[in-house]
Amino acid sequence: MAERSDYESTAEFSRVVAGGKLTDLTETPFTRSGEGERLWTVEYSRDGRTLGIEADLMKWNLKRRWNEQGEIGWPMLESPVASETRSGEVTVGDATLQCGKEAGWLFGSAETKRWAAGYHGLTPAPLTLTVPGGRVEIDAIEVGTVFWDSGKVTVDAVGLKGIPRVIGGQLAGGSLP
Repeated sequence: MAERSDYESTAEFSRVVAGGKLTDLTETPFTRSGEGERLWTVEYSRDGRTLGIEADLMKWNLKRRWNEQGEIGWPMLESPVASETRSGEVTVGDATLQCGKEAGWLFGSAETKRWAAGYHGLTPAPLTLTVPGGRVEIDAIEVGTVFWDSGKVTVDAVGLKGIPRVIGGQLAGGSLP
């Protein structure tokens, strides 16, 4: 990809791209599912720069990505209305999710008074969702979502410890112990 103004013609751009080195490797095919991974690796290098990706073709799982500087981490969600981190805290507008230091995400719309939060951990961790006018506190959650819709709260989770406590709203349902 390049700016149109960087090249005088499509032919010139094509010559530059063709001057790089493309590596495309796929492991030997097999047909029995569950046998293991079948990796597909693609890498392109030119002028000291590299970009690569590796995926398992049996389950179509992204295995890794890299460039000339090394491994590229997994991309986190980031937008004006939603965000994801692995730091244990996510903020969107005036709402905050505090959770374990694994994948936590938060979507928020102050206009509609709706927020959705999720946590995906390997072990249960405490979770607190604070929104304008209220809060949801959970002793521990392993994997799950918390929805706040104008004060009505739904919690759907695996590995939920205790009954969620809602301040400024009302627990409306979900997968509760």
